[in-house]
Amino acid sequence: MNFKKRLSFLDLSAYGIGIIIGAGIYVLISPGASLVDGNLWLSFLLATLVVLLTGFSYAYLSTKYSFEAAEYFLVKKVTGNKLFSFLVAWMVVTAQIVGISAVSLGFGYYLKTFIGLNALVSAILLIFFVGLVDLVGVDEISRLNIILTSIAVLGLIVVIFSAFFHKIDEPKIGFSFTNMLKGTALVFFSFLGFESIVNLGAESKNAKRNIPLALIVSIIFSGVLYTLVAYSSVKVAGWRMLSTSSAPLALVSLIAFGKIGFWIVELAALFSTASTVLILSLVSSRLLWGLSIDGFLPKQFKKLKNNTPLVSVLFVVILSSFLLILIRKISSIAEIANFNMLLVYTVFNFLLFYHSKKPGIKILGIIAMAATFSLFFFLEKISFVVGLSNIVIGMIIYKLSLRK
Repeated sequence: MNFKKRLSFLDLSAYGIGIIIGAGIYVLISPGASLVDGNLWLSFLLATLVVLLTGFSYAYLSTKYSFEAAEYFLVKKVTGNKLFSFLVAWMVVTAQIVGISAVSLGFGYYLKTFIGLNALVSAILLIFFVGLVDLVGVDEISRLNIILTSIAVLGLIVVIFSAFFHKIDEPKIGFSFTNMLKGTALVFFSFLGFESIVNLGAESKNAKRNIPLALIVSIIFSGVLYTLVAYSSVKVAGWRMLSTSSAPLALVSLIAFGKIGFWIVELAALFSTASTVLILSLVSSRLLWGLSIDGFLPKQFKKLKNNTPLVSVLFVVILSSFLLILIRKISSIAEIANFNMLLVYTVFNFLLFYHSKKPGIKILGIIAMAATFSLFFFLEKISFVVGLSNIVIGMIIYKLSLRK
């Protein structure tokens, strides 16, 4: 059974923007400000440029190949190595599942300030609710995602406009290039997930045209929005106050517009994080479905019900909830996800260099590779430990699938 071609360019762009604009911008503003102080917007701008380079690699390669579980099939097509291809896909799907845990916890923190419910309980309830929505079908998810994404963007626009109504006088601190790169490596998490658009190829109309366009549009739109939000936040609240807040953007709106502004951004944060969890659940279940097609996972993962991979969805819900209970810290999860995806992005930038015959595109691939690889040096050590362990687990699964 095959998926129906239902997703348009608008749907794909909304997915991309919805999955990018999530817990990263609403939560990581605080630790980012503590690292980069008043120059936080520079870290977001640099991260945008790095992501845009990698986005071009995905866009170019997706015009050549388009299939569900795109990372696996693209790498296999270009390199011919099944183990290497599987490991890339494994790093992506584990990053997405861990990301669900992180973003849902961000939702829980914002909901706690809103109604006082325990953040962990709220996060788990959100994961199960999203799983139920995913089982309804992709058409309903697409409509819901466009609504949630629109509200999330509205909240960020409120923050941007707050800079016109309030300005704090704060002493400037000397610029540190090293700190800016550390901040870039941290806020890079805010962009993770843009590549998930290519995992919807089997459900997309005119996939080889719409997927590359949606990739670039969603990255540029989100990057410009992020940079303006970072600049406005520091201008209104100051980096010192931001670095100590658990709801930094709500704080900015509170200062500029009072309680009305606070509640607007608070609600936008809830919708934004919920939207991101929704899309991560969708694309990770489709990636598991794609891997099962090639025999790496049990056949139950590829069975569809109501055009939805039922077992894959249930697996994502259970595992992300379990990881949430174990980890419980957004910053730690961000570092782990960054390691996974920086490795994957470096591989795809290499594939752009390897695959293309055009000298200009080859040079662009080298630049993109250097940009993503350089950020590894500014990650925390714990991300390397967990990331390398995850690779070993992936190799074990691969060997077991061969024996089976």
